[in-house]
Amino acid sequence: AVDQIQKTLLFSDKGSARKKSVERKSALMIDRSDKFRKSEIDILINDSSPKNNQKAEQKQKLAYNASIAGQYEVAIELYKQILKSDPKNHYASFSLAACYHKLGQYKQAKTLYYQLLKYEWTDEQTKNELIGNLIAVIVEESPNDAVYLLEKLSNQNPESAYILAGAAMAY
Repeated sequence: AVDQIQKTLLFSDKGSARKKSVERKSALMIDRSDKFRKSEIDILINDSSPKNNQKAEQKQKLAYNASIAGQYEVAIELYKQILKSDPKNHYASFSLAACYHKLGQYKQAKTLYYQLLKYEWTDEQTKNELIGNLIAVIVEESPNDAVYLLEKLSNQNPESAYILAGAAMAY
């Protein structure tokens, strides 16, 4: 199945420049119009073996392309494989959560989003988008409960656009 997907999806190996152990990747974000958009986050690659890095990178590209093509179940399985070999891969965790979210599997998505909130993000935009995705899950899962929670959060953080937008969606 992976070979078949790989043949049908387009991606290029060109331009995969590396700087030591830091690599730029695109993370799946869910915006309020229910479309995917890209954002870049830094991922640290711990495995120094070029062969393993290439396999993981190929699997990550395949998972990303599968999710873009709407093949969320395939993407979920690939992201799980990536996380099994590299549990600290925050890109894969975020993308896995986004796939669960798109499939309406809110419990799994929420669990991953909560785990990712514990990570100290250096990119404030990515952290805000993570919070926005989590709020969207809460609103979609139970709008009535979300109204109460978001009202409380907006009183504590009156300048947070994500919280205010989530509250508006819940209402």
